[in-house]
Amino acid sequence: MAHAARAKQLQDELEAATGVRPKYPRSRVALQGLRETLDRYEAAKANLKANDARRQGAKNLEDEFSRLNKIKAYGFDLDTPTNAGQLEGEAGRLLRRAKAQHRQRATEVLKKLSDGGFLIKVKFLREQAPDVWVYEDGFAPLKQGRIRGGNVFEVTPEPQLGALEGIDRLYYANAYRVSAVVYGLYPIREPDEENLDPMRDGDLNCVAQRVIKLFEGAQRGQGLTPARREKIAQWEARVHDDGATLQDVAELEKILKRAVIVRDITGADLYNSGKYQHSGWKTIELTLHNGHAWGADLHFPQAREVAIYEGDVWAAIQKATQGEPKAVWVLGGGQNKRLTVDQFVLEDGRTYRTQETQENLVEACRHLAPEDPEVLASRVFGENHAASVVTREKNTWKPTPVILLDMVQAACMEHGHGGLWNAPDYHVNEVVSIDMKACYPASFQGKREAAPWFQRFGHPRHRMTRVAVNGPLPNDIGTGFAQVRSWQFAADLHPVVAAWFGSHFQEKQWVPTALLAYMVETGLLTKLQVAEAIVAFKKQTEVWLPASRDQACSVIGKFTQGAKADGRRLTRRLVTDQGELDFLVRDCRQSGTLVGAPEQSPAGWILTYYDGSQPQFAHLRASMLAYAHINLLEMLRRFTPNETVRVATDSIYVKKTALHKLDGVEAYVAPLICNCGDETCLDCLLGEKGLPLIAPAQWRDKGETIYAPLKKTALHKLNGVEAYVAPLICNCGDETCLDCLLGEKGLPLIAPAQWRDKGETIYAPQDHAAYEPKPEHWGASNDVADSTAPSHVDPLTRHALSYLNGGGGSGKTTRANELFRGRKPLVFTPTHRLAKEMRSRGVDARRTTASSGSRARLSGRRTAWVRSTSPGPVLETFLDWLNQRGVQVICCGDQGQPPPIAGESPHVWLKERCDYYEEITVDHRSRCDKLKALKRAIRLQPDRVQCKEMRKALPQCRGWTDFVDDWQPRDLILVTRKAPRDQAQKLLFEHHKVAFPDELVPLLYRPRDTRR
Repeated sequence: MAHAARAKQLQDELEAATGVRPKYPRSRVALQGLRETLDRYEAAKANLKANDARRQGAKNLEDEFSRLNKIKAYGFDLDTPTNAGQLEGEAGRLLRRAKAQHRQRATEVLKKLSDGGFLIKVKFLREQAPDVWVYEDGFAPLKQGRIRGGNVFEVTPEPQLGALEGIDRLYYANAYRVSAVVYGLYPIREPDEENLDPMRDGDLNCVAQRVIKLFEGAQRGQGLTPARREKIAQWEARVHDDGATLQDVAELEKILKRAVIVRDITGADLYNSGKYQHSGWKTIELTLHNGHAWGADLHFPQAREVAIYEGDVWAAIQKATQGEPKAVWVLGGGQNKRLTVDQFVLEDGRTYRTQETQENLVEACRHLAPEDPEVLASRVFGENHAASVVTREKNTWKPTPVILLDMVQAACMEHGHGGLWNAPDYHVNEVVSIDMKACYPASFQGKREAAPWFQRFGHPRHRMTRVAVNGPLPNDIGTGFAQVRSWQFAADLHPVVAAWFGSHFQEKQWVPTALLAYMVETGLLTKLQVAEAIVAFKKQTEVWLPASRDQACSVIGKFTQGAKADGRRLTRRLVTDQGELDFLVRDCRQSGTLVGAPEQSPAGWILTYYDGSQPQFAHLRASMLAYAHINLLEMLRRFTPNETVRVATDSIYVKKTALHKLDGVEAYVAPLICNCGDETCLDCLLGEKGLPLIAPAQWRDKGETIYAPLKKTALHKLNGVEAYVAPLICNCGDETCLDCLLGEKGLPLIAPAQWRDKGETIYAPQDHAAYEPKPEHWGASNDVADSTAPSHVDPLTRHALSYLNGGGGSGKTTRANELFRGRKPLVFTPTHRLAKEMRSRGVDARRTTASSGSRARLSGRRTAWVRSTSPGPVLETFLDWLNQRGVQVICCGDQGQPPPIAGESPHVWLKERCDYYEEITVDHRSRCDKLKALKRAIRLQPDRVQCKEMRKALPQCRGWTDFVDDWQPRDLILVTRKAPRDQAQKLLFEHHKVAFPDELVPLLYRPRDTRR
């Protein structure tokens, strides 16, 4: 029965697999043969499936190459030359053979991928002039690499369709007539600690040196005893000649009974046994780099000294290091995108550069800091770096607070689709392109049509706070950012307004308040509800920028540099040990900080990655983009949706029939017809208009023309004109020449002062930029809960230093406590009794004095209250200390109280210094209306007036004579002023002599002292 059941099961399986039912196996041998047949079939089927997958992978790669080559000018090479001249020389060859060889190249790529994974290396080539190629490196040429923290794309034997697509075709295809991209593959090696160079340096092994140094700086009782010193000496003798490996470090850890951790320069662990870490002893931390053991503080040096080298930079590095293991940071000082190395920095702060580089840098710094350009040049590594340093110092900019950084970064108005929108169909002959000069620098300085809003809001300073709105945008909203809860755009707007801003409202939610106020007050938004706002305590309405437009744009571009890498700084290190490089590549890939593939140099490998931290000025970038969009919207509002067919942040395409709407508009300057009177002037002959001279943030007709010279009706007037050279059709005779195949004309070689058709184009509609806003972009609601932050309605929430002045029972402290209770504020009081009373009400209060105030631990809190009864100098010192730590302060005081014993009242000084002052006259303590009226009448009045008002309110009050008659020598009298005190004392002494001649006068009273 078992044989029959097994036979039937195999028959069914083979029939299901092959479609043919085999004969019944009568014997055990036949049954085994049937089983083997089924196994062979399954193996063959799996093999066919694998082959199909591999063929599909080859097809995918082939499709990728075909897809990219359709962009007219992209070339691919497997072995990327490292020499720039060689690469530029081969550019034309690569370009012409790209289409013909993509199938063969896909096969070669696939063969290499079978050996393992690779990192893809990308270099750009563009034709700057005919047969003049420029070589550029690209850090992030692939969309897949543009992720948070990473710019690396890995390829595997099973590439997915679309994997290699993502070159910024919009920029490169439009900006340059011809460009090429060369791909190379960097093999990913598996890290192995056996490949690490041993750590050895000097007469004493570097690991032993570092351990001894750490012991010498240890706490008492944890120092280097004779026994420990002998053990370290014995260990050092064993590793002195060959160097210390990680296994030797593990042995040292066991000998010392002390935790030892070895990390690489990225901070990832190379050795960490996990032992001895809870023994109470300090951990020994080492950094392995270039075959040397460094301390845990191996960072880019901040104090630097400039040194000059001559000749080749790699020879200079070898000379500076003198063959010893050193930490070397390499830098490229040029202003272009090429990954050149012309400067390097050692761990001791020595900065090496050529004499020419130093002189050029000093000259550039002379324009930025004429008072001391040499000092500035020693701090920076390039002209743009110098401009950024000077600009930040002159404007006193500070980074965005980390606690608000994510929300402020979300307020940066940046759009998808390459920041471009166009109508699906328009004719290039019917439109003109107008653009705004120096859009970002000019908008950052609040020029032109954004000026009224800039003067009102300005840019936010770095000190900001969160406030609750939970309703419409307040008219008195300050400078900052708001979280959009719901919105509705007007019905007749251009669709790009809803497509751009509506999608931002929905996805990012946070928007600069200046832009929201503009859109509400101009009617672009008919409805707006805000949940929460981030408002700055101060604003900036005067901005200094370098005169150079390129430097100004560079300064703005550095505001959020490294934002996609969690605020880390781009770092380039020289690695001489390939075994260490394998670990670094792995660790950087895992953390997403690797930038491109390592590049080999004569001195080792150059590793580019994100490390450390870089300050983020997201609040300035978001504010700048708000004013750039205000300038754009002001121009866009002048035209109907049908009249504007293409929109970018700094340029728009407008139909020629609508240009009359710009007549008399100050922000627009029309092209000027040349009227020089010269008979040979081309502009006069053609009657063409030239580009006008315009100021920053003004708009102009850009003068772009269709690149089709034979169709230009006026060009026949240039026939025979010696000063003009027409584009030439390539006639080289090469059968593989793309220009000959396509019949395209290239830019001619011309002599100085000759004219040419430059070939600038008005672009036809592009598919990726033709999109419509979704219905929810016109108006929708975000799922945002009510904000629990302090309410925007109370002015106390919107100022860094507020001062509430009022009498006892006016509700000063209660108001502040209830307003900021959600932030767990810290309250400083002058007496223990008051602190104890506030703690009983659930408020963290403590007594503070001149000395204890500066020692107070804020524990990360950003709000504090101070009872302003301390002397002025003491309070000033304390408030300065709180201000340096970014703490929002509310001072509560009573001007009517007696001044401090050791100083004057801080009221006058504090009133002048505070950002917000409010005098409170409400009296919650007095229940009687007559008593409230009396307290208001005598507040801040002289003694005589107070006594007079008291007698009016209390007509039955007994006078001085009755008081003297009832007075006894042991009675104590409290007088609030010195003058009445002296007068009362004199009269009582005289009465004492007459009424009590035999009793002594008590001159000193201490309740806790038995003396009288």
